[in-house]
Formats: sequence, structure tokens, C-alpha cells
Amino acid sequence: MDMPVGTPIKEGMDTSRADFQKLFPTLREHRLSGYMALAIMTDNGVEEGELLFNHGEIIAAEYKYVAKEKTVHGEDALKLFMNACMGTGTFDVYELDDVISVREKNRINVLKYKPTDEDIRKLLPDTFIEQTLEEEVKRVKPVASVKTPSRLSREEVLKKYGISHPDERAVEQLLKEML
Repeated sequence: MDMPVGTPIKEGMDTSRADFQKLFPTLREHRLSGYMALAIMTDNGVEEGELLFNHGEIIAAEYKYVAKEKTVHGEDALKLFMNACMGTGTFDVYELDDVISVREKNRINVLKYKPTDEDIRKLLPDTFIEQTLEEEVKRVKPVASVKTPSRLSREEVLKKYGISHPDERAVEQLLKEML
């Protein structure tokens, strides 16, 4: 994702020593506004993922197969990221001052829903599942679908994207894109 470095909260944490079943609810509880970056080494080469948080909610995800120059976005990336949490690698957690600007720069990665703690628990496997890139991308299925009404009100758009202090031009652009 295109984002600034941010203020480090934790850096260089070992994935094998982390309890992600507890970490994600803790980030939600502490209302993290920032991101988690992860890097692991697999048979596919280096894989990297990022999750963007706004007030503790995961709002965007991106996953990269660096050697293959393949990037996965949104819900599919979220599933791959959760699998990678069980791999061998490191992760960092950073706080950001302006998550909304980062989200706007990375629209392709924005999730269509906000996963709950239960959704996250279900996505975290017991162990890392190593597959070829082609198999891994094929097995990824969206976690949930969101039915979008044919016409959204301004208030629904603001709520959906967690915008409390809207830039009127940005809201109008979102409405145009969604219709």
C-alpha cells in the first residue's frame, strides 16, 4: 500500500512468537489507527502483507508475492494475510496520524465489510498453509458479500467509510463512483 512509515508501536516481531488470536482483538480494543506490515519467506519467495486499521477496525488489506510481482487486494488479501500470520517471518505495527488519506490513496484495497473478532478468528488457520501461488490464489474466496442498494444516501456512504468529518468533494466523488 502507498502509505507513510508512521510511528512505530512494535517492530521486528517474530510471527512464531505472536498470539494473533489475542493480538487482533487487542488492536481493536486499543483502537489502533495505523497499519500492520508482515513479511514471510515461503517456497513462492518473499511474501508481504499490510492491513490498514481505523480506530481498531481493519479497513483495507494488500498482499504481495514479491518474486512473482503479483498483488492481491481487499478481502482476498485479508485471507492471505491471516494465513501468513502463521508462517515464518516478522511483523510491525505502526500508528498513523491520517488513516483516511491513506485509505483514499489505496481504494483498491478497501474491504467491503469490517471483519469482526469472530471473522478474524475463523480466518486464522492453526498452521501456515504452503501452496503454490496459483493454488493459493484459486483457493481464496471472499469472506462475506455486502449487498449494496441501488442508490446510497450520503449518510450511508459516510457511515460505510467511517467518515466523521467529510471533505464535501471527496464525498461527492465517492457517491459518483458508487452509482
